[in-house]
Formats: sequence, C-alpha cells, structure tokens
Amino acid sequence: MVSSFLVCMQRRTFAVPGSISSALGEAIAQAQIYLPLFLPSKVVLVPSLEVVSQFFAHCQTEFVRGTAEVVAREASKSFLGIPDEVLDESIDKLINEFDASLPRMVEAAQDSKKEFRFNESRCRDVFVDDPEFDTLLLLATVGATVYVEDEFVVQDSPEPLRMLHLRLGQCIPQHAFKLWESGKALLLRIADLPRRLVLHFNNSHWTSKPDADAGRYLFDCANIANGSTINSEYAFERAEEVYLKLSHPTILGILRGAVDLATLLRCPLSDLRLWKDDIKGAFGQFNFNPLSCYLLATQVAVGVVMIYIAGCFGYHACPLIFGVFSRAITRVLAVRCCGVVFVYVDDLIGFSHVSSAEADQTVAQELIINIFFRFLSR
Repeated sequence: MVSSFLVCMQRRTFAVPGSISSALGEAIAQAQIYLPLFLPSKVVLVPSLEVVSQFFAHCQTEFVRGTAEVVAREASKSFLGIPDEVLDESIDKLINEFDASLPRMVEAAQDSKKEFRFNESRCRDVFVDDPEFDTLLLLATVGATVYVEDEFVVQDSPEPLRMLHLRLGQCIPQHAFKLWESGKALLLRIADLPRRLVLHFNNSHWTSKPDADAGRYLFDCANIANGSTINSEYAFERAEEVYLKLSHPTILGILRGAVDLATLLRCPLSDLRLWKDDIKGAFGQFNFNPLSCYLLATQVAVGVVMIYIAGCFGYHACPLIFGVFSRAITRVLAVRCCGVVFVYVDDLIGFSHVSSAEADQTVAQELIINIFFRFLSR
C-alpha cells in the first residue's frame, strides 16, 4: 500500500495522505453511519473493504494505458479505413455544390441533421420563457462561436501523427468515421483541399474509457507546434462572457437539497429516493458556428482531415456552452418535478419522495428527449 494517493479534479491534483486501504475503510464506516438516514437499513448493504478494493483493482486494470491500447487496436482491426467514396463525395460537394465554401458546406451538413438535434423549434417550445433564451436561441440557429485573438496564428498544415495514434492502428480513423456518420464532422483528403481554403490543424488524442474497447477519442487543441491554440485563456474568457461561468452543484449542496426536501415534505430521509440519468453524447447536441469550423480541423489518418461541426471533447469552452443547457434544464425541472433535481454538466441527479420518484424521472427523461431528441443512459 502507498502512503498517499492522488486525486485529480478540474486541472488540479491533490495528494491525500494515508493508504488507500485506510481511506476506503473510513469511507465505508461513514457510509454505514449515514446510509440508514436515506434508506431502510436492509435495502442496501454497504460493500466490504475487500469488495471495494477488488473494484479499485479492476478500475486500475481498466485504465492502464498499455492494456487499453492493445484492446483498442484489436477492436478496430476489422475497420478497413475511411472509404474512398466518402472522401470523393466530400470534395465533390465542397467544390461543385458549395463553390469551395467551407461555411456553406458545414451549414448544409448541420441542416441535414437539425431534425434530430437541438434546433430553433425545440428551443422555442421548451425555453421561450427562460432568462437565457437569447443565448439558447443563438446556439440553436447560429451555433457556438470559437473565439480567437486578433493576432491568432493559424497552423495551416498538420503535424505528424503521434506515436499513440500509430500504435492504435485504425482506432482513431474509426472514431472519425463514426463522427462523420453521425453528422458531427466532415472528412476530406488534405491533398484535395483548394488552396484558398485555410484550415487550422489541431491534433488527435485518445484515452481509455470504461466498458468501451475503442476508448474515447479526444480533440487536442491545446498542444500546437507552429501556431496559436484555440484553447487560450483569451478564448476561455470570451466564452465565459457569452455563455457565463460554470457553477456545478456540490455533493454538500445535493445532500442539503435532500434534507430540505424531506423537511418540506415532513418525512424522513428514508422516504426519499435518489435517481440519476445522463445525456448521451451531450456536447455533440449543439453545433459550432459554420464560420468557426475552419479552426476545428485535425488529421485523423495519413492525408485525411476531419473538421468538427458539432461540440466535442477537447475544446475547453464546450462545458461552458453546455452549461447554458444545464442551467435551463434545471430551471424547467424545478417547475415540473415534485422533488429536487441537480444537473452536473450532462448528469441529472434527483431526489424525490418514493411516491413521485418514478414520475419525476419520467418527466426529466421526456424533457431531455424533447430538447435533444436523445435518449438517456442510466
């Protein structure tokens, strides 16, 4: 056992003194004290230290980079690469249908999927009375703008593929193809691009993901060799001005919400039920402003560029942008649900009386489907 372990949260790392074993043991002891306040004592059993330790060992194996890379490479072996016909069709559209105008091509691609995403009609139907309606409507009609400094330097050619990228075989190209299939990105051959089309090339990255052999694809816009980064402090500050600062619910705030609800209903905490949902592919439910999409390019295979047209993991303002939705959803559910609901980015956490918990969760699910045309995962 180690003498301390690290906790990483929101770009900060904290060293927690003591062994993992003693920390888990203390957590289990605290859970045994407080659990009866929320549930009848025989409904839920607190796991033993041995069970929790086994779970942590499983998580460690799951997130060991080398093992995960091998699994991801094997999982993508059957993918034969981004089809030539996709790349041929893309350049034909860009040149002949859109006169080499990337914004026009992006707008057309976004319009083809708007029925299945957050759009103006959904925005007006759900959020017309919301205090942030104007920002929501802008996201529905124009999309999220990527702000850059006046002196921004474009990296107009791709960097060599990283060693991680190469070790993963067809994994990243397969992720890119799926993004194209879902209408969240464009794919083009770099050699086919017209000279007048300038793109800012970012990098591709990847990380492991629990219960997903292919892992998670990441857009690395922070580490640029020969240009500026769209993940600059200036860009983040400008995004905060437009989309406002994030203020996440805390564990303490959520628990206080449960206590306040029980007090209001004059019932014991054990009469409340905790329910949770999360929104699938949350960031991909809003579009980028077509005029910004030239900044969102990355090489996903040798000679192939992907251009994001919808929200993604990696651009640092995406949580700020989705925060507009989180706050608006919280306000709607505060009116429609009998219990209390907290929204942490794309996670919904609710406390309701046992008599209304199922109905409250159904209300929340129907709202999310109405906004994003997306089902949730429990």
